[in-house]
Amino acid sequence: EYLNCQWSESDKIEFQNKEENTAVTELHFGSGMGIRNGWELWEGKNRIARYFKRKGISHPDDMSSIILTSFHRTLNNRPIDLNGQISYHKKYWDDL
Repeated sequence: EYLNCQWSESDKIEFQNKEENTAVTELHFGSGMGIRNGWELWEGKNRIARYFKRKGISHPDDMSSIILTSFHRTLNNRPIDLNGQISYHKKYWDDL
């Protein structure tokens, strides 16, 4: 809801019309960084960071990626599949 209220309609349409991975990757250092820093995900003390940590997601990059992916899917009327996203990010770290 926050992103939906904060982004202009043209920004939402541009984001929505891109392929999901491209859209999210392109925003990693822009909006993604804004989410990580502005929402204080690095400190890990607020409710959203604690929520992700309870789900097994501890890196703020993963948190912002899940937030942006979920927003992209919402704009495109697709299921968010939070559990699938969480599994994807957990597997990434397990495979390192």
